[in-house]
Amino acid sequence: MFVPDACTLPVAERPPRLTEFDRLMAGTLRRVERADPLRVRVTLAGGDVTETAARTLAERESGCCGFFAFTIARRGDEVLVDIGVPAAQRTVVDGLYARLSAVRVRR
Repeated sequence: MFVPDACTLPVAERPPRLTEFDRLMAGTLRRVERADPLRVRVTLAGGDVTETAARTLAERESGCCGFFAFTIARRGDEVLVDIGVPAAQRTVVDGLYARLSAVRVRR
């Protein structure tokens, strides 16, 4: 996945963060859709534990990649995560959508 210069996460910390993201998605991903060219909508299975994990990951990601806009909400036993970026970071959301689509196919 493309990592823009605007990301301040040290290079050594990127693989573990990506692994954490992949683990969360592999265990909970129900649906991924391209809400619009700059936003991906992810639906995760799970309750409080999934929501807490998603919020924690989103908060940490926002801390190093301030261009991300996360919105997280609950709908019954699902956690809805919208991930948006500004137009200058469109390639990031393209890569994110491709990665999530691949995870979904494996499930």
